[in-house]
Amino acid sequence: PDDAVTRHLLSDAYQRLGRYDRAVIERRAAIRFGEGDRWEQWLWLAELEAARGDTLEALAAVDSARVRADVPESHAQLDSLVARLSQISGLGNPPSREP
Repeated sequence: PDDAVTRHLLSDAYQRLGRYDRAVIERRAAIRFGEGDRWEQWLWLAELEAARGDTLEALAAVDSARVRADVPESHAQLDSLVARLSQISGLGNPPSREP
């Protein structure tokens, strides 16, 4: 269905089952069908990409989240994810990109 809420719920269900590839497909559909303005959707996509081992896609999703994030707490959460991704990928800890 072309429904953002249904796709969001499906992504969450697939994530809980450890089916990350399918969860990413559903999360991207949720974004495409109307949830793209919510920074949380992009954060959740980044976490899924990281779980799949795709650090570059995860960082790209973090960048998309950061553009949409509007409160300091959201930037702190994104910085924490970037630090974890950097450690996993061996990039080291990049500086905070808070505005």
